This record gives sequence, C-alpha cells and structure tokens, in this order.
Amino acid sequence: MTPVPARTEIELFRTTLSCHLGLQYEDAKLDYLADVMRQRMQPVGRARFASCAGYLDHLHASPKGSAEWRSLAEQLTVNETFFFRNADNFLALAERVLPERIRVKAQTKQLRILSAGCSSGDEPYSLAIMVREALPDLEAWDVQIIGIDINPAILLKATQARYSEWSLRATSDARKRGYFQPDGADFVLAPEIQKMVRFEERNLVDDDPLFWKSLACDLVFCRNVLMYFSPETARGVVGRIRQALLPGGFLFLGHAETLRGITPEFHLCHTHDTFYYQQRDACDAAAKPSWANHPGKPAEDLRPAVAESTANWVDVIEQAATRIATLTDARTRSTDPSAPPLAPPFRRRKPPHWHPRAHGT
Repeated sequence: MTPVPARTEIELFRTTLSCHLGLQYEDAKLDYLADVMRQRMQPVGRARFASCAGYLDHLHASPKGSAEWRSLAEQLTVNETFFFRNADNFLALAERVLPERIRVKAQTKQLRILSAGCSSGDEPYSLAIMVREALPDLEAWDVQIIGIDINPAILLKATQARYSEWSLRATSDARKRGYFQPDGADFVLAPEIQKMVRFEERNLVDDDPLFWKSLACDLVFCRNVLMYFSPETARGVVGRIRQALLPGGFLFLGHAETLRGITPEFHLCHTHDTFYYQQRDACDAAAKPSWANHPGKPAEDLRPAVAESTANWVDVIEQAATRIATLTDARTRSTDPSAPPLAPPFRRRKPPHWHPRAHGT
C-alpha cells in the first residue's frame, strides 16, 4: 500500500518543485500535490518507495533532466493552447512588431524568434505563418524560430505537427486551406511551415547564459508562463529573456501577466487593444521610446502609469485608458469645439478571484 504523505512531506515536495521546476502552488493545491506524490510512488500498480521520505530523498538526489524530473514536468505542466490564441497579440505582431523588426534587420536579413513555454507547438507555428506572410522574399532571409518547453511528451507532439479541429478554432478558413492538409479527423501542418521551427527541451528556471545570449532574438513570446512562478523565479526568467533579446526586441506576455515590480528595462507598448513590451537600449533609459510618435500609440502617457508601483496591473491599464480617452477628446475638440465630450472609458471590473500574487506580480 502506498504511504500517505504527511503535511510536512507535501510542503517539502512543494518546495522541491519550486526549486527545480520553478512552479508555485498555493496551500489550496496541497491535496493535488499529495495525489501526485502517491501516483509517482506507485507506478505500474506497486509501490516503488517504502516511504514518502524515501521518494523525496530520491528527488533530491536526481539531477535535473533525469527520468523522474521529466515525468513530473510532464504531469504538472498545463498545455492548453491553440493556433493564433489572443488575436490582438497577433494583430499587433503583424501590423507593428514584424514590420519594425524587418526594417531594422533589412541589411542582415536575419530574424530570430523564441516561443518560451511552447507546449504542443501551436504558438511557434502560428508565429512562423505570420513571418511567412510578412516576408514575400522569405527565401532571402535567415529565419530561426525556436520553441522550448520543459515537457518532453508535449514537445514530441509539437514535432508531429498534427492538430485537431479544436486547435484551429481561431484560425481563418483561408489559413486552414493554405497551411493545413486534412488527414482523417485531424489536420497536418504544411512542411514549409514545419521546417521554420525547431524545438528544444529546456527549463526556463535553469541558468544557461551561453544559450540565452546566443539566441539574439528579435521577438520572444512567453505567454501564460510567468503566472505559475513565484516573483523571485519570474524575475530570474525575465532576466534570461532580457539576455536573449536584442536591443529594441519585443516581448509578449499573457493577458494576466506584467513586468511591474520585476524589471524596468522594457518600454510598455499599447497598440491594437493589447499590451506588450520592447527592450530598452542601454543608452535610452531616459529617452523617448522609438514608437512614441507612432500614430495611435500613447507612448509617454503610459510610462508614468507603469512607474506607479503602488498600483496593480489592472489599475495601470485603467489609468492608461483614461489618458488615451482624454487625449483623443482634446484632439477632437481642438478641431471641432462644438463636439460633445467623449463618454468616460469603460472601466473593467476586476474578476472576483483576482489577486496579484496569483499572477506573478
């Protein structure tokens, strides 16, 4: 019979997972972690360890990348994703981010993109499609898109590039026809898109300066990953991403994630109804960001809101929306003084379960 973990053993298991995988679990998840311990101690219907303490000793003695840690990573990581998830991110990518990076890299014709926490490949393959559509002379460019994830099983699925109709629920019919071949109940991604992406098994928590600096990325997608980390772990992950990004490179996080309180080394961007970040140059910490005069981009008016460390992420967005509406109203009334004032911007209500700590802030 598999031993039942004591509270102290579950808490030690939680601490061990945080140290090795960077994953953070609240007290409400302790029963779930106890179930995971029991499952890992009883493979193939028979107990492998005589005690929970024995299993924990085994974990501590196992190096990162060992079979047990890889199995735990596979069991504990969440992999729900789909192509072109969060359409506003991809609209900003198509109309602002890719054109700017293509212009900057016009001489070298090199483009480097990282999908961190790539799961089953939906995100990096979506990025590859966007790059293909943005570069009519793609053959003349050196494009490298890398997807990394800690889960070996999900990476295997990514390399197969085979997806269900549900994975394509946000994909237009034109893109389905252009980039996917029906095969039974599934869809297989076109080989020319597959070859644009390579996958690696990597842990974002691991410090590997040579790897991160060698990437020299123009763009990093790291969406819905930081929210599972403690603030200290998230700060380390963002530091590694900074090493990977070129000056002026872009970072997209999930909608419930922010760099507030983590690093000041990025400009906050707001276009296409979405927020994302641009890496600062070392010499422009106090300078106006390159997108400040871009039509429709409220650059300098957003930066004071980002500096308000006492406000949470939702408040920052609401304050920025108010500034945007005020500026728009002023411009309208300067050309037409008789125009009625604009209605105040819609104020989003925080969901009842909102708590900044749960979202990596």
